[in-house]
Amino acid sequence: MKTRFDGRVWLDDRGNSRSFFSLETEHLLNIAKMIYSRPEVVIRMMIKDIEKEGYKIERFKPWGVSTEDPVRESIQSITGMTPKEIVDYAFSSPLGQELQSALEARGICLENYLLLCENSIAIPSSINKQVEAA
Repeated sequence: MKTRFDGRVWLDDRGNSRSFFSLETEHLLNIAKMIYSRPEVVIRMMIKDIEKEGYKIERFKPWGVSTEDPVRESIQSITGMTPKEIVDYAFSSPLGQELQSALEARGICLENYLLLCENSIAIPSSINKQVEAA
């Protein structure tokens, strides 16, 4: 199932799509910090997206009616992830990659910024790989 993390634009609290490159640096840093230090918020956003869009999708059922509920199954998968898995997923998603690109274009070292944020979750591996490649 698709969520806002499958896209490359940020959905604000009113549901408006915004390019990361149009947001102020402070807003981008707040989004990065929220993803890093508040994985429960990421889960809530994903559940909201799945519940909003999931029931509109007609499923392919080659052998008759499916007894599996794709919305329930998706939510169960998401809520079964560890905090680190959620953070890694969010930063390696198309949305997370776009956020990192916007911050990098402004000269922000995301790895160091996240180290300054108070949290015990390790830096996502997708960010470490980008720093090493630079």
